[in-house]
Amino acid sequence: MESIVVRSLPPNVVLSHAHLGALFGQRPVPQVRGSGIPHASATKSVKVVNVASGKSISVGVFGPSSSGTTTRVQLSGTALRRIGLEAPTRLSRSLKGSGSCKLVGPLGEVVLSEGVIRPWRSASMSTKLASKFGLKHNDNVALKVTCPRNSVTFCTVKAQVEDQHAGEVVTCVLDSDEAGACLLADATQFDLYAMQGKIDNSFTFVHLCTTSAIGKVNPARVDTWAREVMSREFKQNYPSSSPVVDVTDVSTTGGNKESSVSFSDEKEFKLNVDVSNRHVHVSPEALEKLYGKNYSLEPYKPIAYLPEWLAKLAAFSAKETVTIKNTETNNEIRNVRILGPPRARSQIELAFTDCQILGIEAPTRISGDNVNSSPIVLIAEDLSSGKPTTRRLNLGTGALRAWRHIHADEDEADRLGFQAGDVLTLAVKSKGSTTLFHDVLARVGGDGDGVEKPGFSLWKLAKPYLMAAAGVYLKWVGRPGLIIHLDTDEGNACFLSDAEYFTLYKQLNDGKGGLKFLGSTKNMAKMPDRRQKMWQEEVKYRANL
Repeated sequence: MESIVVRSLPPNVVLSHAHLGALFGQRPVPQVRGSGIPHASATKSVKVVNVASGKSISVGVFGPSSSGTTTRVQLSGTALRRIGLEAPTRLSRSLKGSGSCKLVGPLGEVVLSEGVIRPWRSASMSTKLASKFGLKHNDNVALKVTCPRNSVTFCTVKAQVEDQHAGEVVTCVLDSDEAGACLLADATQFDLYAMQGKIDNSFTFVHLCTTSAIGKVNPARVDTWAREVMSREFKQNYPSSSPVVDVTDVSTTGGNKESSVSFSDEKEFKLNVDVSNRHVHVSPEALEKLYGKNYSLEPYKPIAYLPEWLAKLAAFSAKETVTIKNTETNNEIRNVRILGPPRARSQIELAFTDCQILGIEAPTRISGDNVNSSPIVLIAEDLSSGKPTTRRLNLGTGALRAWRHIHADEDEADRLGFQAGDVLTLAVKSKGSTTLFHDVLARVGGDGDGVEKPGFSLWKLAKPYLMAAAGVYLKWVGRPGLIIHLDTDEGNACFLSDAEYFTLYKQLNDGKGGLKFLGSTKNMAKMPDRRQKMWQEEVKYRANL
């Protein structure tokens, strides 16, 4: 019976014999499988340094490599961005023309002119199993990870056919961003599919095998999800588990059952996809505790595509930042931006990677549903230096992992045929990969999470009229009627900075889990110049393979 094992690959360095000696003066470090997957915990670490900026990150060391002659640095998108490096997405053996860096160890340092990659999603299997599935080496397959509120189908996974791979096991490897995006720690089922058709614009899935992961979830995570079925104040009536999703049942334009995922540029369909970085919302009481009585947040810049005059009233990024800290582990994250204006309850929105750094088990929630979430400490930072002050606030609840969601105008939601509380699927086609994010929660109209001061005010009287006028103004200036917010893990997992097309589907609540096509569009955001240059070189490299 075929089975699927999924592993998360943390940022790491696999050293050659020579570089192992130069950095550590010795050789005994855990070995590496032939597929390039570290299978032991790293006992040593090195600093990976961006020579141009001086920024660095510490990562685990594995090695020596199977040949003993090459060194490769395998970093996730989050790790690359943290130090400002650009690197192509490659399989572990493809290092020619890859990124450069400096490695710093306890006994020395090494400069690499190439060797930095972002690891390509892979699925390793035996020759016998590949033949059974009708697959060849480097064929594209897809892996669907089913998880409460966080199911993802990772496409363009490279099949690695290896004679030494054992039995009827498919070993899939995701980087830490991808593992965070699908909440791999909470997975209940894995499905493997063959991909057929033109990967660039239209393809179908053929199911190959399924493996249940129920019973393998970490007990701490089980407790986290047990909270979601309990009643609580301000609980929002959204599904606590993922509905069935059948990616082989896709209705295309006009409702035709062609079972294909497709990408195009429809003039009438406009969708923006943005990354929402970790941030904090504070209540008036929390703001007073952190910054003093009658303190007002200073607007830094507008958010949500709002003009500056409206952002001051509705949604803005503030100049104020805080340190968030878990006192149990003593782990903290500095310079976390506050968003204004104040809300009824304080809330800290994080990605799964952030939760791992802090050492907290936060539930996946939609904004506003933050009672009985994770405790956290907020420490006010000095506005000029950015350093933590002595002002702090212990919150018994409020930290959560932000549930990916779509903000939709009422008119656009009506036109497309979905309502608040529906779950959608977003397909992202980038130069590096294609990814289907399931369980995107629909939020239609205003969120209503703000807080108003008690008593009479002219603002209360004028607000309905101002917001109505703002709605007309935003349509006039072309603010998108559909905006999807992903967290940083999700944005990096789908290579959002390299995205070319977005397609939106409605997940049908009919017990079968089919997907109904809603629309497809080109990504209107311009790819950063540094990414364009990297991809120009990558196209040349792949043309010469």
